Amino acid sequence: MRVRRRDTRAYCHTHLMPMTALLSPQEHSEWEKRAFLELRQLLYWRWDPIGVSDSFPVTAGEYDSYARTLLGLLAAGMTPREISGYLREVELTWMEIDADEETRRTAGQLISNWFQASRAAWGTPGNEAHREPPAL
Repeated sequence: MRVRRRDTRAYCHTHLMPMTALLSPQEHSEWEKRAFLELRQLLYWRWDPIGVSDSFPVTAGEYDSYARTLLGLLAAGMTPREISGYLREVELTWMEIDADEETRRTAGQLISNWFQASRAAWGTPGNEAHREPPAL
């Protein structure tokens, strides 16, 4: 799957979760903010193909644009393998590197697990568990 930076504009925040009907607009907005912050942490600390986490906090926003795109792709049903493929495409296209495959595979699975847990917690009406990040 090839996803280029110019394609990222197609994923606006209103398309992030099909469960929107289960959340109030305020809860949905809160989820979007929290999901972005959590996903950027996963990319920064668990994927980090260019090793910028050694320079924290100066480089903390390094992968933010990829997190925004990835949220839209996850909402579209991306599998762990497809997530890994997207991360590889980012590495090859934007970073011009081909980092460790095992790291990508692990990151893809972690991201998928996180997204499913987050959607489950936030998508259950009356569930206050969404106030805490999901355990992976």
